[in-house]
Amino acid sequence: MDWTIEFDKAIEQYLPDLEVLQDEPMSRHTTFRIGGPAKRMAFPSSREQLVLLMSFAKNYGANPRPSPPAPPTWPPAAAPVPW
Repeated sequence: MDWTIEFDKAIEQYLPDLEVLQDEPMSRHTTFRIGGPAKRMAFPSSREQLVLLMSFAKNYGANPRPSPPAPPTWPPAAAPVPW
């Protein structure tokens, strides 16, 4: 059985307000606009949602890959630029 069926049921029951996209093209989320569809792409809005989401993914056989945080801009906006 595909892990997505049970995963979707758990998300619907325990995290009904979590935004989850199905078969989302990764090309919409990458700099070079490349990448095939992700079976599920979720956008947790709290630590609690993230913990439950990762737990469900692991329990139902998914291979979750959280995105790293975005790098800071350079130079930082508040830092003075030496001349």
